[in-house]
Amino acid sequence: MKNLSAIYKKFDGVDAVLVQSPFNTFYLTDYESSFAFVLLTKEGCFYFTDMRYIEEAKLNLQGIECIAVTPRDVFQKIREVLDKVGAEKVGFENGYVSYDCYVMMKTAFYGMVLLGVDYTLYNIRAVKTRAELALIKKAAAINDKAFTKTLKKIKAGMTEKQLCCELEYNMKKLGADGLAFDTIAAFGENTSKPHAHPGDKKLAYGMPITLDFGSKYKGYCSDITRTFSFGEPENPQFYKVYETVLAANEAGIEAVKAGVATRHVDGICREYLRNAGYEKYFLHGTGHGVGVEIHEAPTLNPISDEILQKNSVVSVEPGVYIEGSFGVRVEDLVIVDDDGCKVASRLDKKLLIL
Repeated sequence: MKNLSAIYKKFDGVDAVLVQSPFNTFYLTDYESSFAFVLLTKEGCFYFTDMRYIEEAKLNLQGIECIAVTPRDVFQKIREVLDKVGAEKVGFENGYVSYDCYVMMKTAFYGMVLLGVDYTLYNIRAVKTRAELALIKKAAAINDKAFTKTLKKIKAGMTEKQLCCELEYNMKKLGADGLAFDTIAAFGENTSKPHAHPGDKKLAYGMPITLDFGSKYKGYCSDITRTFSFGEPENPQFYKVYETVLAANEAGIEAVKAGVATRHVDGICREYLRNAGYEKYFLHGTGHGVGVEIHEAPTLNPISDEILQKNSVVSVEPGVYIEGSFGVRVEDLVIVDDDGCKVASRLDKKLLIL
């Protein structure tokens, strides 16, 4: 379990921090529940859950006081602890909490000040511990093996849905606890849609294939995209676009290191595509942080003002999408270091033609 006392001290201007989103309650406790509230205070950590989980929570959360609640009395029970520790200013997840929930908190915590702490939470989660990095690396290794195994099953006539199912089956068979996000499997002109939904389109020779997928392992996500061709590409432009996107991906990875502005990495990839005449076909940011959520801080795009930190994990995923024709995306997950970064995947990026 993480050092919750050290995490609590990173929050300025509040006496307690109340967390209730599934991602953040898991992040703090390494324990998953569909109904949980975690309260960080100077006196320690308190975990509130209902009778479905209380016994298991007590077994798994050593050193944390577990308190049984119901949806009706949860905020009153939390108020009792806040009074006990003398809290006057309470931090909460301003980007997650619904208006109705906020009203309930305001009523239960009458006389106290509620302050949003999402920004601090995002920054804390952006820098991974050694244990977190090990889990992300394991998830990435599962991706590599699942992709290699799935390639052997690709054949003419199979649908995008069938390929998607095959890949997801292999990820889980190889040890993934689940999926980091909905798998993208696209053939032919569907590859020009950055977030294409797998459908009934059948694979034929000459078609490009894009697979964007990620395993989840013990609560931590991974992410990778590979574009390749089933037989010799039908569109001869595919070769040039692929090599351009691959070069942009590698240039972006080369630019990643601690202390570098995230917008700089995005600018490197974008400039490479601009010089090749493809910038207008780059429809999204260059990357994002990955951890307990598939999209978290930091963000690599033209307007981000974030700075890369050592042991952050980010994706580098430039792409070119020519509507009605084809698209290419090459994505790697990298671990930021002081003098560069380490790529989590070991898959080859040379253009693959099956």
